Amino acid sequence: MKLIITQKQSIRLIKEALGVPKSIDLWVDTFSSLIKDGLLMLLSSEDQEVFFDGDEVQNKAVSFGWNSSNENFKSFPLAEPNLNLTLNIVPDSQIQKGDDYIQNASFNTEDMDIREATFDDGLTTTLFIGGTINIEISIPQSSYDNGDFVELYDKEIKPYAEAVLFHELTHVLEFYNRILSGSASLDFEQVTNLTQ
Repeated sequence: MKLIITQKQSIRLIKEALGVPKSIDLWVDTFSSLIKDGLLMLLSSEDQEVFFDGDEVQNKAVSFGWNSSNENFKSFPLAEPNLNLTLNIVPDSQIQKGDDYIQNASFNTEDMDIREATFDDGLTTTLFIGGTINIEISIPQSSYDNGDFVELYDKEIKPYAEAVLFHELTHVLEFYNRILSGSASLDFEQVTNLTQ
């Protein structure tokens, strides 16, 4: 199966990427890399779901440059979010193009908190801690049977997964900024409603 991105889809993805603050890039790269890691784990197991806790996600983010001296960190100091990846295997005939690979995505805020943190360099900042990105990826049965769904992610699914991650994390960043400016209260139901 070869994915053909239509001009309309391409324009939508470009607009989505251009409208996203640069500070979200690190987290999109982190989650996208973890999705690939999760698919590799699922390739060698009978499971169809994998969960990365905040420590695992944070370690990956640090490997991508998350630190208190990074300008992007200062404008979006998210810390220790979780990732829950679910793989749906569907008949080949049910997979169309593009968005059909991503069946569901949300940012769950049940376990989120805001805390002041002081780093080794003396910087004190307000951290947005926790939360869970939930993402469901559908793949065709033939790709699952052949064991090539990790390659399918790299070639076809990744741009759509990243667009969804940009979208979800933009809502979280907007909510964080509203809290800091005093225009929103620390009610995580507000951001949950925005991202679902």
